[in-house]
Amino acid sequence: MDSLTQAALGAAVSVAVLRQRAPVWQSALWGAAMGTAPDLDVLIDHGNPVLNMTQHRAHSHALFYQVALAVGLGGAAYWAVAKRAPAAVRGEKTRAIALWSLAMMLAWTTHALLDAMTVYGTRLWLPFSDASVGVGSVFIIDPLYTLPLLLGLAGVWRWAGPMGTAFLWLGLGLSSLYLVWSFAAQQWVLRQVKPQVPNAHVKLLATPSPFNTVLWRVVAVDAAGYYEGWVSLFDKQVKPRWVAYACPASVYEQARTSHEVAELAKLSNGFFCLKGDGTTWRMTDLRMGQEPGYVFAFDISHPAAGDTARATIVQRPFVPPPLPLSLTWLHQRLTSQTPLSLPAWQAQQAADNHQR
Repeated sequence: MDSLTQAALGAAVSVAVLRQRAPVWQSALWGAAMGTAPDLDVLIDHGNPVLNMTQHRAHSHALFYQVALAVGLGGAAYWAVAKRAPAAVRGEKTRAIALWSLAMMLAWTTHALLDAMTVYGTRLWLPFSDASVGVGSVFIIDPLYTLPLLLGLAGVWRWAGPMGTAFLWLGLGLSSLYLVWSFAAQQWVLRQVKPQVPNAHVKLLATPSPFNTVLWRVVAVDAAGYYEGWVSLFDKQVKPRWVAYACPASVYEQARTSHEVAELAKLSNGFFCLKGDGTTWRMTDLRMGQEPGYVFAFDISHPAAGDTARATIVQRPFVPPPLPLSLTWLHQRLTSQTPLSLPAWQAQQAADNHQR
């Protein structure tokens, strides 16, 4: 999720644990810092753009390491604030350190668990398993998840007594229920779409469109290529208009010896497109974006077959469509005013304008 959401979640859970042990601003500040800290792994250069992508959300997001480090962080946080704490709090050192450790652990682990609800992929189970978890039921920025957390923090800041605590827990509860709703909506969409896939031998993915969990993008992948469609919960009939795109699986068989190709194929859980010849490929992660623009697309070149040591990798720039146009289409498709995908809708708008 975005940094604001992760900071808000970390602050909320920290304040909830330390409600009687530290001032709200203090526990919120520590929680926000710990809630955003795992994403500092983006500063690590792994050698090329593909590995920088696939190694993000790895060790810093692993629950084992987060829990193991929580005690040390809790002790450090207690030591940093103990001098300003009331004497009664300082006198209960063991309990205070335990609570600070719990707060830091929750600020970290909730970050990783929330990231796992997005489609990017999070290696929660390192070092025991390298499998990536990406449920994909919530978009990376969703105000309906973030706002309850911010309102809960505002309430506990404004009211010092039980009313403030009630606001905080209400914010945490509503945001958690929203995640439950997003997962339920995703599973409903998948159940409705599965009987309508182009053929029986496809992998199926459903992810929400930006900022909501009403309009869903569905992608089906098979050996010949992939299909994209859209489903709104407001559609009278759940019947996506599949648009097919060629992407033969045989190209992957030629390129799978490339470490970068294999890593991206694994992270994307098979939802990728690879085109090219024996030495140069264009690889696109189909999970994030929509036709014709994707957030992660790479040109991978090997001067000699299998020569992975000399791979040249360039990440292609992501050029989203104009925001006003995208938001207009998003509103119309979400409210079921049009059944068309964004490219088809843009073409229709251009044709209509030309006729005028």
